Amino acid sequence: MITGKRIKALIPALLYCGVLLAQDNIRSLNAGDDVPDVALQLFNSDMAIDNLADLKGKAIILDFWATWCKPCVSDLPKNDSIQKAYKDKLEIIPVTAESPEKVQSLLTRIKKATGVKVRTVVNDEVLSKLFPHKILPHYVWIGRDGVVKGITDNYALNEDNLNRFLGGQQIVAATKTDVVESVKMSYAKPMFTQHNTLINEDNLVAYSMVTRYMPQLSMAVGGGPGNEIGKGQYKIMITNETPVFLFGVAYALELTGSLFLEESRIMLETKDSLLYTVGHGPEWTDQRYIDWLKNHGVCYDLMVPMADTARLYKIMQKDLEKWFPLTANVEKRKKICYNLVKLGNSRKFVSQQPEGEADREYTVYNLKYDHVPMVTFMMDLIQYGQGWKHHYPFVNSSGYEGFMDLDITGDFRDYHAFRKELQKYGLDLVIEEADVEMLVIRDRK
Repeated sequence: MITGKRIKALIPALLYCGVLLAQDNIRSLNAGDDVPDVALQLFNSDMAIDNLADLKGKAIILDFWATWCKPCVSDLPKNDSIQKAYKDKLEIIPVTAESPEKVQSLLTRIKKATGVKVRTVVNDEVLSKLFPHKILPHYVWIGRDGVVKGITDNYALNEDNLNRFLGGQQIVAATKTDVVESVKMSYAKPMFTQHNTLINEDNLVAYSMVTRYMPQLSMAVGGGPGNEIGKGQYKIMITNETPVFLFGVAYALELTGSLFLEESRIMLETKDSLLYTVGHGPEWTDQRYIDWLKNHGVCYDLMVPMADTARLYKIMQKDLEKWFPLTANVEKRKKICYNLVKLGNSRKFVSQQPEGEADREYTVYNLKYDHVPMVTFMMDLIQYGQGWKHHYPFVNSSGYEGFMDLDITGDFRDYHAFRKELQKYGLDLVIEEADVEMLVIRDRK
């Protein structure tokens, strides 16, 4: 950021920085570094800001986000309110590498649902190189003097830190460090054959393996399809996850018909749950989560013979009990749940589209379906539920398992807002007690 007195002195440095940008050789910045002037392509804004220099005299928080990042999208209206409360001292600037065309629909939905007009930097290429990251949300705190004061996750943005930041004091938050030189992996191929010349895909029949956390890999799930013998799937690889997550994947298809099982369907009856999964609450920041993964996270890789592809997940269930000192069973328990039910004989939600490819648009402010299966809707409900006050299991008692058409808009961070919109299509999501099949994980005796 440039002040009037520093313009002449900084012109050579900015010209040099321009050369570096042209050579795509931008040096990443850390706390304590000066931030060079950067051109900004600000979209959906009522004020003209062409570069960081236009914000001279103000503290800045860069909020890196993407349309696919649920917590990022959820925070946009909240951060806009903070921005307005401190408008004379602070600028919170959302930054995305996505195009105006990509974000336009979402910003329109946010305005309709909340009344907030969100501005954002679009088509970013420079700021994300100055402040590289792998995990979103990603916040960069820049003081009035143009110096980086902190690099954090979104949990650090609270009243206490804002007052410290604007008062020239050090914010209280761990530095977010999630960039490690990555290794390209194909999740459809065996993990160890990709860096091994002796064992390869031609001579490997079956195997399973567990490793500790590997910082070169992201958190991901992938696999390889089966063939006509067993159909199904012959390969699954999960990297940098919790042991409980592995068990959830192994039992998800059996319990829900989908490939993932929400945490609310898992009961952990162990002496020390933090050996097998992370905690919850605001104290579990992204950095604390990463620190936990470094100590307890695991990678899992399983390949079965082609003839056993239909049994992949059953094999995985037994395999996990071999690798971990845990047992798992599916048991019915009385639980308060979100129960999906039909309202009368309405079939407005039933797809009227002919057979064809599904079209789905999902954000915390809208849900638009054209010929989308019910199993996808249940998975989307789970995602919404993670942001609601109560984290209950989801149950489908509607009696419908086919394809759906929906077009609803609202602030779906709120359960009641979502329920009200859903009722327009003849469906309701009621909170009630029911017998729910739960995955119960215990210490192995």
